[in-house]
Parts: sequence; structure tokens; C-alpha cells
Amino acid sequence: MYKYLILFFSIAVLLCVSCKKQEPIELPKIEYDVLLNNHGSNYAWFDHVEGFQRIDFFTLILEAAQSGKYKLEDMNGNALIPDSLKKYLTVSPLIDSVKTIIVLDAEQLNGIRFREEWKVDSKTGEIEKNVIAFCPVYFHRHPFIDNSDVSEIYPLFWIYPGKSDEKPESMQITQAIAYDVVIDNTLPQVRSVYGENSPFYFCNIESSYRKSIINAIVDAGLNKKTDAYDFFFKEITKDELKLIGERHDTLNVFYGKYEENMKDSIVTTTLDRNKILRLKFAEVWTIDKNTLQFTKNIIALGPSEISYDSDGEFKGFRFLFWLMFDKSKMKYLVFD
Repeated sequence: MYKYLILFFSIAVLLCVSCKKQEPIELPKIEYDVLLNNHGSNYAWFDHVEGFQRIDFFTLILEAAQSGKYKLEDMNGNALIPDSLKKYLTVSPLIDSVKTIIVLDAEQLNGIRFREEWKVDSKTGEIEKNVIAFCPVYFHRHPFIDNSDVSEIYPLFWIYPGKSDEKPESMQITQAIAYDVVIDNTLPQVRSVYGENSPFYFCNIESSYRKSIINAIVDAGLNKKTDAYDFFFKEITKDELKLIGERHDTLNVFYGKYEENMKDSIVTTTLDRNKILRLKFAEVWTIDKNTLQFTKNIIALGPSEISYDSDGEFKGFRFLFWLMFDKSKMKYLVFD
């Protein structure tokens, strides 16, 4: 009898452990830039917010910063007062190798930098973002905009959301925006734009967190824990997903001196998760006009692996699949 009781309790413990909800992966800090005006160089919802919504958003931010109600910091973490903001809204970019002075306003601002905390669902791969602070950015020249090798990027000041006893007044910034977040800032593609002195959390996820997050996202897709779609939102079959995880190619290999020594050889290529160094997000953005609490609802996200040619030269990123979290918003993700 005693032996059966021990067996019963052992099984019960094992069942409890297996049924225990997986804890989310918590990323304490990440920063990255998002372009908000792609000048028609991409789809209308890629790196873009419609003009009137973009101007309304930046008008809200600039007025809030001038109000004195919100915590402000410069890019080195020093406290700012509203009276000093004019200095930060005045930039001197190069135009045809000559310095000029531009006093920025809501119509000229075209980017935003986010400082966030992430919680990643270990089972579904879904990411919950908490926007700690954000920073208006002026992209004067940038590969995103004009494919130039030269970058002139002007982050202005950090503004932190506050609190209010007033009823929330939600303003939709965009019903859909897609953008990329590079998660390894040692890449030359990041350093050529931002230099080599960025904080470790800028465009970067520390390697131990990165491995867990990428595994959660990839496993959710390949194991169909979350519905997976291709780039144009056609649902991916199980067989197609298998080919993403492990591809088998038949190559005609030459053995010896003569043509008759040619024969087929099966080459297996397994997805190298260490090469997944970029995430693409499709999101809905809203902001509370009374507190500046910024809300991002993720419609879908997709991992991309970095690709090199046979000489080791960077070719680009290969998109793998979308994980779809909100099918009701797919109607806004139109490729026209």
C-alpha cells in the first residue's frame, strides 16, 4: 500500500510540473528606431504613418514636452526643462557639403526611438511591449530613406509617459505599421549607420535572452503552436514549415576527371537560429493623450535570418514567416 501511495504522489507531482504554465521571457530593456515617413519607397504601412496622423502625433508630443508635465531627458540621461527644448529642435545637417540650420517642427519630424521592456510568451512567441520612454527623431539622411551610405540621424530628447486622474483619451496613431528591429548591434549594417558607441541594448538583445526569445518564436511557428504565414499572408502548410526548419537539396556533384563521374548528392541544410538577427513587427499604435501612455498591439511578427554569399559578403535578410496573433487586423495588411 505504501509503495502505491508513493507511486501515486510521484505521478501527481509529474503531472503538476508538466501542466505548470511556462513563465514569460522578460527582456528588461531594448531601444530601436522606427522610420515614420518612407516617402513612398515601400508599402504604405511599412515604416510609415499617414501624414495627418504623423503630424498630429508629433504635435501632441511637442506640446506635451513644452507643458512641463512630463519627465524629459537628453540623450545622455540628463534632466531637461521645457525652456531648453528649442536648442534640441535646432539641428545643423549637411546639405551639399554645407552646414545649414533647420528648426524642426511636427511636419518635419519623421522617426521615433523607443525604449521598451518585452515579455515573450514561451509557448506562442507573442511579445508584449511596455514603452518606457520614446524620443522624436529626425532622419536627414539614412539608408532607409535614400539608400545612401551616409547617415545623419538626430534623436532629440526622451519623454516619459506620466499619470493622470482624467479619463483616458485614446488617439490612434496608425491602424497598421510594419518595421524591422535588428537584434545584434555588432553587425556592420548597424555600426555603419549608428557608429560603434551605442549602448549595449540599442538594436541588440543580449545573447542569452536572444537565444530564448528566438527559440520561442521559431518553435511556435515550426510546431504550429501559432498560425504561420508567408510574407504576403498566405498560410503556410506543415510541409512548407518543415522545409524552413530543414531543407533537402539535390546537387549534381562532380567526382573524378570525367563527366560520367557526375552523380546526385542530397545536401541537408538546417535552419541556423544563431543567424536570426532581425524581427519584423506589424502593429497597431495608440496613445493616451492625457498621459502619453503608448500602446502597441502586435498583429504579427516574423523572424529573418542574415544571409551571406560564398565570399562571406552580406546579401541581406531572408524572411522566414509571420506568426499571426490578431487575424481581425489582417484586412489592414494590404500589399498594393
